[in-house]
Amino acid sequence: MKTKEKFRLPNGEYTTSSKKMSKEWASIYEPICKHFGVTVIGYDPKILFRDRHNHTFDIPVDIAIGIKELIENVTYEPAYAK
Repeated sequence: MKTKEKFRLPNGEYTTSSKKMSKEWASIYEPICKHFGVTVIGYDPKILFRDRHNHTFDIPVDIAIGIKELIENVTYEPAYAK
């Protein structure tokens, strides 16, 4: 009997759906990428980003969720976008 692969979600739970896993991680990192002009290059258990100067940095998922929530409440345009 073949066991289905399990994927870790940001909240620490597991799923057998790679689509659900990708969607839940993206819901956290996409607002950060858009706001700061960075790209994501990996996740689980931290989210790994690359900036436009090719520097990388990682953020623990609970901090990333807090940043995402702050971004969702921001009404100004990011400085890099000007």
